[in-house]
Order: sequence, then C-alpha cells, then structure tokens
Amino acid sequence: MLYCEKCMKLVEESKCPNCKKSKVREPKVNDPVFLLFEKAITAAAIEEILRNNGIPSFQKGLLGSGVTAYLGYNMESSYIYVPYGELDRARELLGNFFEDEIDDEDNNT
Repeated sequence: MLYCEKCMKLVEESKCPNCKKSKVREPKVNDPVFLLFEKAITAAAIEEILRNNGIPSFQKGLLGSGVTAYLGYNMESSYIYVPYGELDRARELLGNFFEDEIDDEDNNT
C-alpha cells in the first residue's frame, strides 16, 4: 500500500485514483489515514471508542462548521482519521463493535 498525503488515504496504485496525484509514497507510522465516513453523531461515538482504547483520531466534517450551524448537527457527516500505525487495531476494534451490534439485531428478529 502507498499513501496519498493530499487525500490522507492508502492507495494500491502509483497514482492516487481520487486526486490523481502521482507523488504517493510509503506510509509512515504517524501519517493520518482515512478510517471511515459516518454521520456526525456516530462519528462522535466512534471517536470516543477509539480514545478509550488509546487510539488517537480526528474528524473532518463534510459540510463545515457554518453550514452545520445553520442546518444542525444531525445533517453533518464526518471523515474519521487515525495514525497509520493504529489503522489495523482501529479496524479490528470497530469491526468487533459493529459485529456485536449486528448480532444483537439478528437475535431480536
């Protein structure tokens, strides 16, 4: 995997398919890497889960603070990023969290 600094995403090609930037490189441990895209309320819960497990993260809102203030927090969605060195652990942690939630829903039907 290679890393696009502009998009903060891992890519498989020598050119980022998102921004078409050709200066992709090997990721470094502390590079912020895209983890997932979620509604703001869910993103806040995910960030708390990550923080409680010692994984630093940050969010970038889709709409921006001005539009969010006008439309309301429920309309906002966020991109969540974690350091490359914590990506696998974050995926594993969140995968387990959402699997448990899905299993609970299946048992209630």
